[in-house]
Amino acid sequence: MISDAENRVIVNVGGIRHETYKATLKKIPATRLSRLTEALANYDPILNEYFFDRHPGVFAQVVRHIERSFPVLRLTYS
Repeated sequence: MISDAENRVIVNVGGIRHETYKATLKKIPATRLSRLTEALANYDPILNEYFFDRHPGVFAQVVRHIERSFPVLRLTYS
């Protein structure tokens, strides 16, 4: 069984950090977020996060959609 710490993922979008579970992102098939792996070029092993150079306000809309679609699996922001 995967521990909670191993299942968590941090996605940094335009400088805003979003924390969620890998299982949440995998529920949205055929998206870049559902296929996150540490082998991707946008993964930073020092910060343990994925960086996307995108507008954080737009990504917030994506986050809201995920939260509404999967209300039990909430994202947190930092």
